[in-house]
Amino acid sequence: MTLETIGIAEITETGVRMKDGRAHELDVLVYATGFKADAFVQPMEVRGRGGRRLEDVWSGAPFAHRGVTVPGFPNFYMLYGPNTNLGHNSIIFMLEREIAYARRLIAEARRRGASTVEVREEAARAFAERMRSALQRSVWLAGCNSWYVTEAGTSPTNWTHSTLSFAWRMRHLDRGNYRFA
Repeated sequence: MTLETIGIAEITETGVRMKDGRAHELDVLVYATGFKADAFVQPMEVRGRGGRRLEDVWSGAPFAHRGVTVPGFPNFYMLYGPNTNLGHNSIIFMLEREIAYARRLIAEARRRGASTVEVREEAARAFAERMRSALQRSVWLAGCNSWYVTEAGTSPTNWTHSTLSFAWRMRHLDRGNYRFA
């Protein structure tokens, strides 16, 4: 395993080509974004329906239904997305719940013979609003200045409830909040 700090010029089918011209064949590529807590998938460019860029859709206010799916981005499942970070427990526990949730969505698509799964806009926005409202009453936004708080004074990163409540929500597949096509 090697840590490369030289910039990537290009991601190829078999690996990466570095800015200094060296090529590395890879089985796995890990992007590390540094410590921009609300950058989520950056520096990757994720495009959805109609070529829309995730960064543009978010416009500085990241949101995802249950931290995993974003409207307009079919078959895109994110781990450690908006409102899934913790300040009180293990992120591994959260990631395992997200993986199981994504697997249930994929299994449901197969069961229905669907080739795409996409969260409904209203479901994702409602989830984001519930998180925003809960965070307003939390210690994370109680006037402290920390990496949890964006320049706009929001915190799209943290889950404000217990990990058990997250596990309960993620265990139950909310099929009605998705389009299967």
